[in-house]
Amino acid sequence: MNIEDMKKYFKYSILGIFAGAMLASCATDPETGLTRLTHYATFDLVGGEIYTVPVGASYAEPGVICMEGSDDISDKVITTIYDISGQVVNSITTNEVTLYNIEYLAYNVDGFSSSATRTVFVYNPEVTGSCAGTFDTDMDATIYNGYSFMTWANAKGYATSASVTITELCPGIYYTTDFLAGWYEQLRGYGASYAMYGYFCLNPDNTISEMYSHVNGWGDSLDYLQNGRWDEATGTLSYETSYAGQIFINPVLVRQ
Repeated sequence: MNIEDMKKYFKYSILGIFAGAMLASCATDPETGLTRLTHYATFDLVGGEIYTVPVGASYAEPGVICMEGSDDISDKVITTIYDISGQVVNSITTNEVTLYNIEYLAYNVDGFSSSATRTVFVYNPEVTGSCAGTFDTDMDATIYNGYSFMTWANAKGYATSASVTITELCPGIYYTTDFLAGWYEQLRGYGASYAMYGYFCLNPDNTISEMYSHVNGWGDSLDYLQNGRWDEATGTLSYETSYAGQIFINPVLVRQ
């Protein structure tokens, strides 16, 4: 699996969309030539679509229940584990903060496949602070290619305010609606498909590190995120990003 395929799996995981939704369609019987109803495999992920485990603890696979109509075909599920870089691995290790993506795949009696995905986060329980909340983009302090967001907004007629929601998934691990602080989605008016959503971790020293990013509209991710910092006293989250090799955005987000 390449990295772009893995990104699709992460997208499906955070949105809660499963390829193995309750579906049925018609298949042709090879002996009679007549059509009949075929049931796609459906999945019930024991423990949920997002699963968390502390650093140093052992990971115990919670399992999956897979049904084809009224038949339990859980023993036919093919399980594949991908690490944060999209490489197939044999098992989940918990020696550091990271994430894994687990794909559960099954074929029905007619050979049609369906799948479901679980994201496993390995987190640091020593992180006690929280940077969750709704954040306003500081339009004067946030920089796009050398100029503030507000300078660009006034010069180009863009919107003059934006906000980002950050959700805590477990201690120290967060989901953000837009690493780019609303630049394309809100200020430029491109819409939700052009928000750079993803995951990051908050470290014990209040620095932050990107774990995964993706923008649906262009199908790519950040080049990097660096110098990330959470200031609990002021409720300010700041970092530097590069995107598409030529766009540099340094967001400054202030919690409401």
